[in-house]
Amino acid sequence: MNLYKRNSGDVWWCMFTVHGKKVNKSTKCTDKKEAKKIAENWRNEIHQDYVAQASGVKEIKPVMLSEAIKDVYKNRWCKTKDAKNVLGRASVLLQVVGDVDIRKVDDETVRKWKVLLADGYETRKFNGTEVSRVVKRSDATVNRYMAMLSVIFNFYKIKTVCIPMNKESKGRICVISLEQEKNILNYFVSKGDEGSKEMLDLITILFDTGARLSEILDSRKNEINLESKLIHIWDTKNSKPRTIPMTERVFEIYSRRKGFTIVKHVAVNRFRNMTKKLKIQDPDWCMHAIRHTACSRLVQAGVSLYVVKELAGHSTIAVTERYSHLAPKNLDAAIEVFNQLHK
Repeated sequence: MNLYKRNSGDVWWCMFTVHGKKVNKSTKCTDKKEAKKIAENWRNEIHQDYVAQASGVKEIKPVMLSEAIKDVYKNRWCKTKDAKNVLGRASVLLQVVGDVDIRKVDDETVRKWKVLLADGYETRKFNGTEVSRVVKRSDATVNRYMAMLSVIFNFYKIKTVCIPMNKESKGRICVISLEQEKNILNYFVSKGDEGSKEMLDLITILFDTGARLSEILDSRKNEINLESKLIHIWDTKNSKPRTIPMTERVFEIYSRRKGFTIVKHVAVNRFRNMTKKLKIQDPDWCMHAIRHTACSRLVQAGVSLYVVKELAGHSTIAVTERYSHLAPKNLDAAIEVFNQLHK
């Protein structure tokens, strides 16, 4: 068996031949001892398959979903920015469908899982007590679980199962009006406690920057430069650093506040409680709508989509184009070109 690295990379590759079968592939591991174990397991599996086929009996080892999730997480998901959320979804998936042998799963079973994920029960611990509740998941959320299953089946080269996906609606973009923004800020002003003051500052910054909630809350992701009045965001969703100039409101907040102590899920819950208190019935109303609102306001004011893309940190211009219908003035200007031609 030969272990080697390609092009001065950190990952170990293995090359060996067993019973005439040549293997040359990446172990996806940077630790040599671990890579050697992986390669030896592959070699043993090939040998066992060869012996089984020679004796006329081919034994198929069961692969339980819980073990499959651990393997895929270790080799793939743990390296992604969304690793924590993926692990959470995997836990829910295992809870809903059970710890089954994925090699025995067929199309009908996956379709039943899809129904259970869309409208089923979920058990969580609250203050040490397990509580079950009915959960209704959107088409987009169910698709995330289906995509997770697809990755698991592909990892184990199970090609006989078809993964059904829901057709997702693009939906509408929830835009918060200036009057609604005023009501939101006044709500937290009226409460007066330290937590509400922190929410007041946080929401104001989100409205005036269009940044993601995590980008503002995590001080490891950003750098505040009061001298140049700039917010430098280094760790972003698409791994592209960007800089956001401060408005007067944002500068005033950061002049007296070094950072935020509130964590993401607490901020989201407080925003949700505020929504109930103000009796807002819009189903698309959520904290992320503030980011949509910031982008929408820029487009409606005539700012080019490219500038909005750079400010918001969208991965492609296609993402920003969701807001293009909010700038009818640009279309009017284009039609005026035709009018001028015939004058």
